[in-house]
Amino acid sequence: MSADTSPDDSSRLNSLKSGHSAKVFFRVALALRSSGSACFLCSSLLTANPVTLNWEQIRRSQTVILAKVVNKDAGTVEVERFWKNDPHISRRDS
Repeated sequence: MSADTSPDDSSRLNSLKSGHSAKVFFRVALALRSSGSACFLCSSLLTANPVTLNWEQIRRSQTVILAKVVNKDAGTVEVERFWKNDPHISRRDS
Protein backbone atom coordinates (compact mmCIF):
# COMPACT_ATOMS: atom_id res chain seq x y z
CA MET A 1 0.00 0.00 0.00
CA SER A 2 1.33 3.45 -0.74
CA ALA A 3 2.05 5.93 1.97
CA ASP A 4 -0.67 8.35 0.86
CA THR A 5 -3.47 5.72 0.72
CA SER A 6 -5.10 4.57 3.92
CA PRO A 7 -6.91 1.22 4.28
CA ASP A 8 -10.24 3.06 4.31
CA ASP A 9 -9.46 4.67 0.94
CA SER A 10 -8.71 1.33 -0.75
CA SER A 11 -11.96 -0.24 0.52
CA ARG A 12 -13.89 2.77 -0.81
CA LEU A 13 -12.12 2.38 -4.15
CA ASN A 14 -13.07 -1.32 -4.31
CA SER A 15 -16.69 -0.55 -3.48
CA LEU A 16 -16.75 2.13 -6.20
CA LYS A 17 -15.38 -0.38 -8.71
CA SER A 18 -18.00 -2.99 -7.81
CA GLY A 19 -20.73 -0.34 -7.95
CA HIS A 20 -19.53 0.67 -11.40
CA SER A 21 -19.59 -2.93 -12.66
CA ALA A 22 -23.10 -3.38 -11.28
CA LYS A 23 -24.24 -0.28 -13.17
CA VAL A 24 -22.65 -1.57 -16.38
CA PHE A 25 -24.27 -4.98 -15.89
CA PHE A 26 -27.64 -3.33 -15.27
CA ARG A 27 -27.33 -1.21 -18.42
CA VAL A 28 -26.39 -4.22 -20.55
CA ALA A 29 -29.28 -6.24 -19.13
CA LEU A 30 -31.66 -3.34 -19.75
CA ALA A 31 -30.43 -2.96 -23.34
CA LEU A 32 -30.90 -6.69 -24.02
CA ARG A 33 -34.37 -6.67 -22.49
CA SER A 34 -35.38 -3.58 -24.47
CA SER A 35 -34.12 -4.97 -27.76
CA GLY A 36 -35.92 -8.27 -27.13
CA SER A 37 -39.15 -6.44 -26.36
CA ALA A 38 -38.76 -4.31 -29.50
CA CYS A 39 -38.27 -7.45 -31.63
CA PHE A 40 -41.36 -9.04 -30.08
CA LEU A 41 -43.42 -5.90 -30.70
CA CYS A 42 -42.34 -5.70 -34.35
CA SER A 43 -43.11 -9.38 -34.83
CA SER A 44 -46.57 -8.94 -33.33
CA LEU A 45 -47.39 -5.91 -35.45
CA LEU A 46 -46.04 -7.27 -38.73
CA THR A 47 -47.45 -10.80 -38.53
CA ALA A 48 -51.06 -11.47 -39.48
CA ASN A 49 -53.08 -13.62 -37.13
CA PRO A 50 -55.15 -16.35 -38.78
CA VAL A 51 -58.93 -16.23 -38.63
CA THR A 52 -60.17 -18.75 -36.11
CA LEU A 53 -63.60 -20.19 -35.50
CA ASN A 54 -64.86 -22.27 -32.65
CA TRP A 55 -66.71 -25.57 -33.05
CA GLU A 56 -70.08 -24.02 -32.21
CA GLN A 57 -69.77 -21.52 -35.06
CA ILE A 58 -68.88 -24.31 -37.49
CA ARG A 59 -71.70 -26.58 -36.29
CA ARG A 60 -74.30 -23.83 -36.70
CA SER A 61 -73.16 -22.94 -40.22
CA GLN A 62 -75.06 -24.22 -43.24
CA THR A 63 -72.04 -23.84 -45.50
CA VAL A 64 -68.35 -24.03 -44.67
CA ILE A 65 -65.62 -23.18 -47.17
CA LEU A 66 -61.94 -23.81 -46.59
CA ALA A 67 -59.84 -21.64 -48.89
CA LYS A 68 -56.37 -20.15 -49.15
CA VAL A 69 -55.47 -16.73 -50.51
CA VAL A 70 -53.71 -16.97 -53.88
CA ASN A 71 -53.23 -13.26 -54.62
CA LYS A 72 -54.05 -10.77 -51.89
CA ASP A 73 -53.86 -7.72 -54.17
CA ALA A 74 -56.19 -9.22 -56.78
CA GLY A 75 -58.45 -10.71 -54.12
CA THR A 76 -58.31 -14.27 -55.49
CA VAL A 77 -58.64 -17.39 -53.39
CA GLU A 78 -58.41 -21.10 -54.07
CA VAL A 79 -61.16 -23.26 -52.56
CA GLU A 80 -59.66 -26.33 -50.91
CA ARG A 81 -62.81 -27.85 -49.38
CA PHE A 82 -66.50 -27.06 -49.44
CA TRP A 83 -69.24 -28.40 -47.16
CA LYS A 84 -72.89 -27.54 -47.81
CA ASN A 85 -75.73 -28.83 -45.65
CA ASP A 86 -73.48 -31.50 -44.21
CA PRO A 87 -75.38 -33.05 -41.30
CA HIS A 88 -72.15 -33.40 -39.33
CA ILE A 89 -71.52 -29.68 -39.56
CA SER A 90 -74.91 -27.97 -39.69
CA ARG A 91 -76.53 -30.10 -36.99
CA ARG A 92 -78.14 -27.91 -34.34
CA ASP A 93 -78.95 -29.11 -30.86
CA SER A 94 -82.37 -27.92 -29.76
